[in-house]
Amino acid sequence: MKLISTSKSPLKKGIACLAFSPDGKMICATAIDDSHLTAVYKFDPKKDKLKLLSKKKSGGAVVLETVWTGKDTFVTVGPKVYMYW
Repeated sequence: MKLISTSKSPLKKGIACLAFSPDGKMICATAIDDSHLTAVYKFDPKKDKLKLLSKKKSGGAVVLETVWTGKDTFVTVGPKVYMYW
């Protein structure tokens, strides 16, 4: 097994959920922290690195799953939240 990439992430306390975009070029991850920070990364194959594209606080509600709904849109859901990005 070969490690392809690592990244210093703004998601410090850990990751609650993670999903790859349909084309496999982007990753969306939501943190296990009080603000449930959601971050989107793009993989740069030339540098073998993940580049942070965007990050935003999801709010106080717990996020348990992320699902891509299109090339650049996704949904985060939890027991008391549904957010379309």
